[in-house]
Amino acid sequence: MRVAPLAIAVSLLASPALAAPQQDAERAVRVLQDPLAQEIATGVIGQVVGVVLDTRVGPLASVLDPESDVRPNDTLGDLKRREDPNFERRLQRHTRRAVGTAATAAGGAMAQAGEIRRTIDRLEAVLGPVIAASTGLPTDD
Repeated sequence: MRVAPLAIAVSLLASPALAAPQQDAERAVRVLQDPLAQEIATGVIGQVVGVVLDTRVGPLASVLDPESDVRPNDTLGDLKRREDPNFERRLQRHTRRAVGTAATAAGGAMAQAGEIRRTIDRLEAVLGPVIAASTGLPTDD
C-alpha cells in the first residue's frame, strides 16, 4: 500500500522518543525533500481533496438559487469539472509543486533558524557585558 511509507515517516516524526526539537525539524525537512515522500504526500492530499469534491451541493444550490443549473445530485467536483474539464490534472500538478515548495521552504527555514540563533548568540556576547555594566547585574557567562 502506498500510504504505508508516509505513515511510518509521520510516526517517526511524531515520536516522543526523538532527542530534540532541532532533530525533529531536520528529520521533517529530510522527509519533505524525499521524492517518494513528496509523491505519497501528493497522493494523500489528492485523497483528501477528492473527499471534499465528492460533497453533494445540489440540494443546497436549488434552495439558494432555484434558477441555477446545478442538478440535485451534483457534487463540488461535478461543478468544477463542468467549469474546467482539466481541473483535476492541473490540481494534481499544482499539488505536486506545492509539496515541493513546502520542502524547499522548510529547508530554507531550517537554514535561517540556525543563522538567527548564531546572530542572537553574537548579540548576547556583545550586549551582555554592556547591559551588566549599566545595570550592575551579572551576566550569564
